[in-house]
Amino acid sequence: MRKNKILYALLLLSLLALNLYLNNVYALLLLLTAVAIPLLSILFCYLSKDGVSMDLRATDPSGPSSSAAFVGTLRNTSLFPAPAIRGRLSVQNGLTGTTIEKGLRASIAGKAKKTLQFQVADPEVGNLYATVLHLTSQDIFGLVSFPVNHVAAAEQLVPPPDIPSEVFMVEALETTGESARYSEKEKGTDVSELFDIREYAPGDEIRAIHWKLSAKQDTPVLREFSKPLNYSVILLVELAEASANALQACVAYASSISKGLLEAGVLHTIAWYDSAADEFCDLNITNLEEQALAELRLTSSAYHESESASLNRFLETDGVDPTSTLIYLTTRLSSDLILKAARSMPTRVELVGTEKDTIELDGLLIDRLPPNMKKAGTLSLTV
Repeated sequence: MRKNKILYALLLLSLLALNLYLNNVYALLLLLTAVAIPLLSILFCYLSKDGVSMDLRATDPSGPSSSAAFVGTLRNTSLFPAPAIRGRLSVQNGLTGTTIEKGLRASIAGKAKKTLQFQVADPEVGNLYATVLHLTSQDIFGLVSFPVNHVAAAEQLVPPPDIPSEVFMVEALETTGESARYSEKEKGTDVSELFDIREYAPGDEIRAIHWKLSAKQDTPVLREFSKPLNYSVILLVELAEASANALQACVAYASSISKGLLEAGVLHTIAWYDSAADEFCDLNITNLEEQALAELRLTSSAYHESESASLNRFLETDGVDPTSTLIYLTTRLSSDLILKAARSMPTRVELVGTEKDTIELDGLLIDRLPPNMKKAGTLSLTV
């Protein structure tokens, strides 16, 4: 704005000199016009400043796309036009911490409303927080400005893209004993929980006959036991500070592995540390609805500066189970903690973003996953 004032002062001095030199009506009219138009613009700007407001909202996303959009609504309730509205749109990604800014320029007539579209091309995966900063009403020459009342802030979630995944189970492990959840569709061998009672049929196990109930009904009655749904795989996601590409890929791989586990019929737990909420999240996944909710919460999380906050929190909890398999998906390596986890339970490490295809850590193989999701292809995982 100081630059505009200097340029305008030079313009006035030039026109004043021209008027003194020519000393005619045309030069005088030109000088008066150069004075009147800015004054009129400043007057309109002052009279309309209390009537101008703006809000912001995110458009409804229809799924992963190549752009994210925010819509700003500029209103002017005064009778006078606002010659120039200036500001900046700042969009920060909660997951990666990156920020982009776009300029905002508009004008609006009196008693009018105007819609402004803001496109963010190639948005990063994560929760986008958009805010309009330093919104002011200015005259057309940028000589004076007045702050504009606004609550222009919105957020939009950019989901991770689908990466095809295949999960192969080396050996199907049958869990026994009490469980927090039992199958509603399949019977099992857990004698502590009853699944169903039906009439005895030839070929059934005689040991499963309910003798007391059979005596009451004068016909053999069989007990069927429940199938415990314990979680044999733990998918631990480490959103440690890394490049934006690596963090986005880490979330996308986690979602794809979780879907692959479900398609393979493997119930599992997905866990991670969210630094924004300072919370260790762990969700049991038994169906696609629970998987979608976990993906939403994971994508909305923020990275942390610690090298292994998620792994450290996991080892401090009661989640370590020698009968379960730990899939550790990370953007950075902490060798001591990884080896500690590997000594406690079967562990598989997937590292996002390293220059080597495979790293070996005291006999523990660490697979590399490319940070560029376009190069991922089909993700194959053997558990």
